[in-house]
Amino acid sequence: MVIGIDYTAAAWQGAGIGRHTRGLVRAVVGRGGQHQYRLFFAARGLPPASPYIADLRALCCQHPHVRAVPIPLTPRALTRIWQRLRLPLPIELLTGRLDVLHAPDFVLPPTRARTLLTVHDLSFLVGPQWFEPGLQRYLARVVPRTLRRADMVLADSRATRDDLVR
Repeated sequence: MVIGIDYTAAAWQGAGIGRHTRGLVRAVVGRGGQHQYRLFFAARGLPPASPYIADLRALCCQHPHVRAVPIPLTPRALTRIWQRLRLPLPIELLTGRLDVLHAPDFVLPPTRARTLLTVHDLSFLVGPQWFEPGLQRYLARVVPRTLRRADMVLADSRATRDDLVR
């Protein structure tokens, strides 16, 4: 099975979803098995000495069934293309065939694969006053649409599950 994972948060963020994604990927690929992994991420503008990319390179060297797929765009450009403009350019154009795609950061890119979406919280809806208004509006518009597209949703807490059910 070929599994694609959106690694953008892991490539750019030291804490939060980035840290969660790096830990998840290390745990899953370290189990071995016969699956292939394609870790795709927005790469334009990343510092050349990024410790997260150095870790990714080491991971790919240690595990030949893991391949990094840098996308030569910024995270903002990818968001515009896939979420705001809704251009239906499937990620498979860059990764090759995928059987499953895991999106650990609230939104799914266009894909032909089965999908797993992780939702960490709905604080942008529950406490919108704590968010920058543009980000809050974006998430409030895009996340419900993404939830409808997802084949499976993973809520990583009971509180998030309860918020999703409401």
